Amino acid sequence: MNPSIEIVVTLLCVILTSITAYGALTRQRSWFTLGICFFSTMPIIGELLVYAEDDNLVHLALVMVFLVQVVITLPLNIRYGVENPTAKALAQKIGVAILTANLCQGFLVLNTELGVPHQFGYLHLVVALIMLYTVVRSITQKEIHWR
Repeated sequence: MNPSIEIVVTLLCVILTSITAYGALTRQRSWFTLGICFFSTMPIIGELLVYAEDDNLVHLALVMVFLVQVVITLPLNIRYGVENPTAKALAQKIGVAILTANLCQGFLVLNTELGVPHQFGYLHLVVALIMLYTVVRSITQKEIHWR
C-alpha cells in the first residue's frame, strides 16, 4: 500500500473511531451509528483492493461481513427506548455481532499475513472495545436513554 494513502486512510479511520466513541460516551445514537457505519466501509474498500492483488477468497468473505455491518448500522432516525424490550434486545444482539466481527477482524489482521497494515487491526480492536462498553452498559443499566 502506498504510504501516503495508508496515512490518509489511517487518519480517516481514527476520526471515525473517535466519532463512534463520542457517540457511545454521550449516548447519541446518530453519532454512534454514523461512526460505525462509515468505519465499516473502510474494510470493504481495503479488502476489495487486497482481493484485486492476490485473489484470495477470504477477502470476499470479509467484505460480506462488513457489508452486513454497514447495513445494520445505517444511521436511520429510528427512535426506541426502554419501553420497547424487543428493540432493546435486538440492539444488544446487533452490538454483540458487531463486537464479534471487529474482534475477529482485529485478531485476523494482527495474526495473519493478509497484506493489511497492523494499525487497522488495532482500530478494529478499539471498535470492539467501544461495542463492549455499550453492550455491558446496556445490560447493567436498565434506564439508558439514547438521544
